[in-house]
Amino acid sequence: MNTIQNLYTTRAGLAESPVWDDLTQCFYWIDIPNRQLHRHMLNDEHTLWQLPQSAEFDPGAIALSDSGKIIIALRAGIAWFDPTTPAGEINPTISIAAPYDTNDIRFNDGGVDAQGRFWIGTLFAPKTRAGASLFCLEKGQLTAIIGEHAVQHHDWGVTTSNGWATSPDGMQMYHSDTQAHSIYRYDYDAQLPAEQSLSNREVFSKTPTQAESKEQNGPYQGRPDGAAVDSAGNYWSAQFEGGQVIQFSPSGEILQRVRLPAKCPTMLSFGGVDLKTLIITTTGNRPDEELAEFPANGFILKLDLEVAGLPTRRYIEPS
Repeated sequence: MNTIQNLYTTRAGLAESPVWDDLTQCFYWIDIPNRQLHRHMLNDEHTLWQLPQSAEFDPGAIALSDSGKIIIALRAGIAWFDPTTPAGEINPTISIAAPYDTNDIRFNDGGVDAQGRFWIGTLFAPKTRAGASLFCLEKGQLTAIIGEHAVQHHDWGVTTSNGWATSPDGMQMYHSDTQAHSIYRYDYDAQLPAEQSLSNREVFSKTPTQAESKEQNGPYQGRPDGAAVDSAGNYWSAQFEGGQVIQFSPSGEILQRVRLPAKCPTMLSFGGVDLKTLIITTTGNRPDEELAEFPANGFILKLDLEVAGLPTRRYIEPS
């Protein structure tokens, strides 16, 4: 494994949702509190689009579309954006209104499956109960599959939906609840309608809380944030406040811990020509003493791996 490097040398407030575009050979990501969309080419050419400075434009996740556009899951709803737009200020039109109370909830983390569905989680900001959900956007229709707004799986509660990914064969789906320190795995039948496609939820991994770590006289290892699955089926999880990325085998065994110069990684994505470059977004809005100890907080990190990720997937637009 090579040295961890910075992909982009400007510190973000809270970088999230890195996505690799294999057609244009670039990474996209968002900065949530600064309300920005970024693009970084492999030749280091960088483009920044500035969203309006209003809470309704808080970006939570992005995905690529088969139309060539980028889907931005904003606090107020879903918008489509044309990446051929020159750098500068943008004002995307919200096409699908958010199906939740935007005072307490925003979109957070997601990804596209092999069938072209965009799965998007939410974050319940008060964190007083499991008030978030996991939604599925399929051919223009947004449906709650898990959590507060779901009909069939309301009892599968979640407070901060994160870590969405699927296995290479598409038969398992993962997502995490960061507040619960838990990563869940489901059997996934993509041939069924999305609201019927998940079954047999189980805890794939559960990390100790800060209190449990103290009781066990061990260091706090963080809590599961964003994730990705590689071509061998291993699940890579960014551990927020743990300063590391954990590689889990398909059976849940910890294969390795990749220590980072940033304490708060948020999400990761495979990309590059051979899909062996791992991009890790991190948080910069942290206390001064932490920034001094972890100088890479807020930067976009990259490292080369021996295992490749999965090919880029695109949301399929309605015909």
